[in-house]
Amino acid sequence: MLERLEYTLKAGIGGAGAGFAGAGGLSFIPSLSVSLTIAGAMAVSSALLFSVYVYRNI
Repeated sequence: MLERLEYTLKAGIGGAGAGFAGAGGLSFIPSLSVSLTIAGAMAVSSALLFSVYVYRNI
């Protein structure tokens, strides 16, 4: 059970990093500006998705 929790938390942190990286990638498009609120929302949603996926599939 503790391993499952550990992997889920690690997936959440990785998901947040992926969300911020995605927002950073979008910021290179000149016509699209990404606010900090949108970047945070992307990080939270990807962290949640990664965590749920890992929790269900371990």
